[in-house]
Amino acid sequence: MRQAVKNYGIFLWRCGRLAFQGDWRYHLWIGALFAVCLLGLNAYAKQLVHGLVVTDMTD
Repeated sequence: MRQAVKNYGIFLWRCGRLAFQGDWRYHLWIGALFAVCLLGLNAYAKQLVHGLVVTDMTD
């Protein structure tokens, strides 16, 4: 069981390293997607705090 958990951790580490390899265009694209995700998270947080009226939605 320990070996399986260790192998899974190694797998995740290698996937993470591969995810951040690329040239400047790749990093620009990932940065743009991250910015869009942050905007969505901000909108969700506002809706959660203030209710559906913030997004002009009704019941």
